[in-house]
Amino acid sequence: RNVSKNADSVSYVRYVEIVHNGKSFRLLPKEKGNFVYNIDGVRQNKLYSKDHVSVDIDKGKKYMIFSIQSLLKVSWDGNHVVDIELCESLKNKVCGLCGNFDGNKNNDVLDRDNEPIKLLSKIGNIKFIPFGNEWRVYDDAKDTDPK
Repeated sequence: RNVSKNADSVSYVRYVEIVHNGKSFRLLPKEKGNFVYNIDGVRQNKLYSKDHVSVDIDKGKKYMIFSIQSLLKVSWDGNHVVDIELCESLKNKVCGLCGNFDGNKNNDVLDRDNEPIKLLSKIGNIKFIPFGNEWRVYDDAKDTDPK
């Protein structure tokens, strides 16, 4: 978590992973223009919809949409754009790069222990390097651990 050590590195969305009811859904980068995803590590070739877990995965032309009933909707372009929509019942029940969803934007820059992160004084997005580094995760594609 040494900011100066990681200051020259770049973050990129390699995949989007959602864990729900003990199942891991991993939305992967597009391959030859097609959306792909895994469920519990098993590659899926068709759309997924299970009423008993209320999860739907739909592949459109521009986005793969992952939704859980009316709680959560994740749109992924298969490259670098991820959009997340949450329902009001999830207020104060989330954390991470998207904040804590409590309606107060002034307290969204927190670490894993719910403590404020001091941002760099530089202008632009570079000031968020400590925040991004705090939420980095193990990269199984490169077999490295950021900690």
